[in-house]
Amino acid sequence: MAHAARHTLVTVEEIRDINLMEDEPLAGGSIPALYVSAIAEAPNGAWPLGLAGEYAPDAAHLAHYAKQARSTDGFQSYLAEHGA
Repeated sequence: MAHAARHTLVTVEEIRDINLMEDEPLAGGSIPALYVSAIAEAPNGAWPLGLAGEYAPDAAHLAHYAKQARSTDGFQSYLAEHGA
């Protein structure tokens, strides 16, 4: 999708001085710089899900979300509570 977009904004956990395109396991999930308009560093950006090797999922929060998302009112309450 980044190839077809006019602008591509990327969020990352941490900006590192490495070339992901040279790392075979990571290259497939990387976007070449020429397609990126801007980058924002967003530590813990995968929360409440986890990020392998960095932090575990927040099981209590995911359970809270699952309970709230069972109804429209509960889901709206969740969104209000978490600023979405």
